[in-house]
Amino acid sequence: MAHGTVTADVPEQRGLILDFAGVLTASPLDVHLAWSVSEGLAPGRVAQHPQRSPQGRRL
Repeated sequence: MAHGTVTADVPEQRGLILDFAGVLTASPLDVHLAWSVSEGLAPGRVAQHPQRSPQGRRL
């Protein structure tokens, strides 16, 4: 099918998939932990930063 072509027997399909808190993917906390460790940072440091920063708490 050429780009932009819609046929009568195939309706256009649209959708939006949202993933909150690791329902469809890995848990955000697990990802932060793995990334912190891979970068030589203290485990959990990235996830804790917004809570320790006044600007992060405001956001």
